[in-house]
Amino acid sequence: MSPRGFVSIVRKDCPPDHLLVRARRRQDLEALFPDANIVEGAGTDYRFRAAIPQAEVVSVISRELLELDYANHKGATKDHDLHDAYMAVWSAMARLQDTEPHR
Repeated sequence: MSPRGFVSIVRKDCPPDHLLVRARRRQDLEALFPDANIVEGAGTDYRFRAAIPQAEVVSVISRELLELDYANHKGATKDHDLHDAYMAVWSAMARLQDTEPHR
């Protein structure tokens, strides 16, 4: 989960030195991996996916961490629809916590 987009990264259906980066929305994948060869509708639950060299995935995720400059993830997410989705995830995860989280 990044303020720029939500992706899922797995090792399947790709060459050995690649990772499969999946997204619900094309723009989330494009925001993080603008040069990726995105496949749409591969018959699975994630509509968009791209096999990306592992070294590139590590570089992009590392850059996201090194350039992190916000104190609040939800506040840093400017895309309204993405923000609302993150709020739903935050709420679901907050219910797993032993004590009520501060809002």
